Amino acid sequence: MKPKKVFLFDTTLRDGAQAEGVSFSLADKIKITHLLDDIGIHVIEGGWPGANPKDTEFFKIMQGRKLRKAILQAFGSTRKASNVAEKDANLNALIDARTQRVNIFCKSWDFHVTEILGVSLEQNLEMIYDSIQYLKKHVPRVSLGMEHAFDGFKNNPAYVYKILEAAIQAGADAVGLADTNGGCMPDEIGRIFGELHDKYEILRGIHIHQDTGLAIAGTIKAIENGATAIAGTINGIGERCGMVDFCALIPNLKLKLGIDCVPDEAMKRLKEVSNFVAEACGMDVPEWSPYVGENAFYHKGGVHVQAVTKNPRAYNHVDPDLVGNKTVISVSELAGKANIIHVASQIGIDVDKNDPRVAKLLSYIKERESFGYHYENAETSKYVLFKQMLEDAEKKIKIDGFSTAMTKGDGLGDVFGDDSLSSTEATVFIRIDGKKERVVVSDSKGPLMALAKAVFIGVKKAYPELGRLVAKDIRLRVLEKTKEGKIGKLRIFLQTICEKTGEKLSTIGVANDISTAFLSALLDAIEYRLMITESRPDASEKVKTAAA
Repeated sequence: MKPKKVFLFDTTLRDGAQAEGVSFSLADKIKITHLLDDIGIHVIEGGWPGANPKDTEFFKIMQGRKLRKAILQAFGSTRKASNVAEKDANLNALIDARTQRVNIFCKSWDFHVTEILGVSLEQNLEMIYDSIQYLKKHVPRVSLGMEHAFDGFKNNPAYVYKILEAAIQAGADAVGLADTNGGCMPDEIGRIFGELHDKYEILRGIHIHQDTGLAIAGTIKAIENGATAIAGTINGIGERCGMVDFCALIPNLKLKLGIDCVPDEAMKRLKEVSNFVAEACGMDVPEWSPYVGENAFYHKGGVHVQAVTKNPRAYNHVDPDLVGNKTVISVSELAGKANIIHVASQIGIDVDKNDPRVAKLLSYIKERESFGYHYENAETSKYVLFKQMLEDAEKKIKIDGFSTAMTKGDGLGDVFGDDSLSSTEATVFIRIDGKKERVVVSDSKGPLMALAKAVFIGVKKAYPELGRLVAKDIRLRVLEKTKEGKIGKLRIFLQTICEKTGEKLSTIGVANDISTAFLSALLDAIEYRLMITESRPDASEKVKTAAA
């Protein structure tokens, strides 16, 4: 029987961080936590305090922050066999995290207990009991995750029962089963979970890895057999092949099975959340990802396109708007033009499909994306591009050349600014409305900030009404490396905020060096602000009057 509601336990910041190549910054962990809270995730597993300095610091910072609805959970293990619970560093780090919930894992496959952990089956039960009992004295809710539970049950079901009994006697609030190596078939998971759940109401959680490609199927089988606390990650990131992908599971539960898990409005932000987490991981969302991928609602020419242009329901299994995505019709010339016209209308540009500028823009975008541009997360750059190519908006600023020279302090420092740099001198040869300027500045925050300062000084001479733009986030991605292993082509996503309006601007730059990529992204932000100011002349006049 399917429950009416399930609770989502997100482990992107813990299990997801174990994925190859993923290393969230502390700032990323905090941003992702608030984003998960915004979309209605119930429990957020923030990491393993005590395992590394970053996770320990994260929990310290989060003690001073409030989440709207989500509960923050710390993760750890049962005590070491050689320790008593009161003196176990891992357990005390969990207590020091001061979260409302703690989840500890135990070995539940007898093979793992004796051969990997190297203790007796009875010792393992004592470790489980002692750890839960000690934590319950200090933490409101303590849950136990049974690692390799399904393999353990198949090998020695009586021992799995003993673990559940020990957890109950120690005072655990909930228990979850994990298919840790992802090797069980969905029917096995459903059968075993159901058999145990019938005997133990405390069994609520399911945590399945993706090694057979069946993590979501297994999770749904567990839900049908009583699971209500569902573990997963954004984009399915995790160790080895990853685990349950919430970006696919959430809409499957809500739209296909009628099981409540997040608000409807929150589900519309799934693609946004998917893109943000992917960028924080230094990767792209796979184009073929269900629901949130670029190709999830993508249609080629022929019969499909003909049908979808009449009614999207013909080949879209759900309305893409429900998950924050969109129908994409491409490949054929007509379909490509239709897509350009659709985006143009969203921006406020009225253009005919036969206008030669439409075909020119379509071709240009394909070239740019082939080079490395990706406009999905760079709405401001996309706006500027459409305005310039479909309305012939004049490009007001051009960089003819630039140079930077760094004066070392105690150390070399880095390109984003460092205390060890005493100063950076930047020279920019800039052309504004055709008028050439040479601007030289010094700055202590590194080459990029020095270049930005020089550009703003030049632009302000011609456009004093331009509001100050503050760089809030710079994300760098290496797209290519040379044969020698050196950095080749790279991409920068730049987020700036206009201090005057509070508007967030997202721009992109791609080049073979970081400074050129940065300047390209920065100029899009400036061009956008000038376009907006120009389209509202009254705003410009108010600024000039105030300055006078």
